[in-house]
Amino acid sequence: MYGRGDAGARLSADTALSSVLVVVLEHLGLPHVLLTRRSGTRTHSGEVAFPGGKNEPGETDVQAALREAQEEVGLPADSGIEVVGQLERLVSQHGLVVTPIVALGPALAGVPGASQVAFLPRLEPNPDEVEVSTAAC
Repeated sequence: MYGRGDAGARLSADTALSSVLVVVLEHLGLPHVLLTRRSGTRTHSGEVAFPGGKNEPGETDVQAALREAQEEVGLPADSGIEVVGQLERLVSQHGLVVTPIVALGPALAGVPGASQVAFLPRLEPNPDEVEVSTAAC
C-alpha cells in the first residue's frame, strides 16, 4: 500500500472502495496472519495479499471483507473469528482505496475449546480467486 492518510482526500462519489481481512491466528504459540496468492486469472495475478476485494453497493467495509474472505478462502460465517477494528484507509499502487479490517482467530478471540489447528483445514481456497491460502508469521 502506498498512501497513508490521504485516502479520505481522494474519495469521491465514484471512488471504488475495497476491504481486506487481516485475520490474526495463533499457531504453536506464535501469531500468524492469513494470506493468499492471487490466481492467474485475476487482475493482480501472483500477488500475495490479504483476502479481500471491492465493496458491493450498500455494503460496509466489514461486510465486504468477510464476504470476500468467504468467497476466496471459504472462511465460514460461523468460523468464530472476532472483528476487533479497522485500520486507516490506504491507497494502493493501483489507486484503490482499501480498508484493512482486523479480526482475531477463534483461540485469540476467546472461543472456548477453539484450536487454530482445527480452524485452518476448514478453509477451502477458491481456485478462481486464489492459488493458495496460508498462515504466515
